Amino acid sequence: MAELKTELKTLSKSDPEFKKYLLGDFSKVHRAIPIQSLNVATETETVTFKIVPVQEIVPPPFFQKWAQILKLKNFVLLAFPIFVLLVKNELDQVAVNANLALLNVFGCVSLLAAMNLRNDYRDHLSGLDRVHPESGSRAIQLGWLTALETKTKSTLFVILGAFFGLPALIAHPQLSFVLAVTFILVGLMEASYRSGLKYRWWTEVLVFFLFGPIFTWGFQMGIGIELDFESIFVGIISGWLSVFVIHIRNFEAIMVNDQAGFFNSVSSLGFERSKTLLWFWWFVLIFGMDLFHWYFAHDAWLVSFVFITLGLSLMMLKIIHSIKSPVASNFRPALDRAYRLTLILISLWVVENLSYLLMKEIG
Repeated sequence: MAELKTELKTLSKSDPEFKKYLLGDFSKVHRAIPIQSLNVATETETVTFKIVPVQEIVPPPFFQKWAQILKLKNFVLLAFPIFVLLVKNELDQVAVNANLALLNVFGCVSLLAAMNLRNDYRDHLSGLDRVHPESGSRAIQLGWLTALETKTKSTLFVILGAFFGLPALIAHPQLSFVLAVTFILVGLMEASYRSGLKYRWWTEVLVFFLFGPIFTWGFQMGIGIELDFESIFVGIISGWLSVFVIHIRNFEAIMVNDQAGFFNSVSSLGFERSKTLLWFWWFVLIFGMDLFHWYFAHDAWLVSFVFITLGLSLMMLKIIHSIKSPVASNFRPALDRAYRLTLILISLWVVENLSYLLMKEIG
């Protein structure tokens, strides 16, 4: 057997081998790791690949590897509304089928894993993950998986999600309408990528609905609970929060996206106006959460939540105001602090709901 060796290979988009190397199915014993991409998303695109023997690629330990591949940190955006809805149903003393609820959670987790993998696959092919060193899970770019393997695993998670969701669909056929709406929205997201990400801002709108009202609507319906105003309100807040996280990540990549021609709300607005967008999005998020507490929270938590979110908002305003340039030394650390504030906000609501459960147990 010939000795395996590392080499470089540059291919243009017009080359017959280009897609095979990009997908990673050109060889079973080598990985094609892209190290330079030029003129991405154009007909003159060229990519330089580092051809590395599979046996030389040493990924991190199993859990760390798959936590990064599946982007487990994103699952908080799913766990948060699920937890709030389950606590709400418990406090409302609504009869919930525990088995269906558990299957629904597994189904939602599987579908989010599928979406994360699918995004990595699409962003690799489009060039976004290849030109932005912090984008995606980096699993394809590090050689842990090929693009084709990523796509296959995404499909498997979709099948798994459908399997977990089937009992709820059988028990509650009306759920089929929500699923139909979801498939239409996902189809629109797919179409936005096929158009070269020209309309990626549209994806932000779809994320709001998929992680927001559509999600809470489907989850409640899947466990046999009639939709009410509180559930929709939770969905609106959850969807708005999800888009805020997207805006933070797009702002972090504003220079790369602008140079590569990847358009979204942040890159379209430019640096200074995007800072205003972040502050506006945060302000509306806090206003929505405070309004929710005005309607549904206990008085003590309403007052506490308003004062704490006021403090968090002042901190967020200070963070955003401190960012003077995308090349400044504090740029990334400031955005990391902004993201941590969102986690604190979610944690605060989780603690509040846990206190409600504790009070119910005490009587």
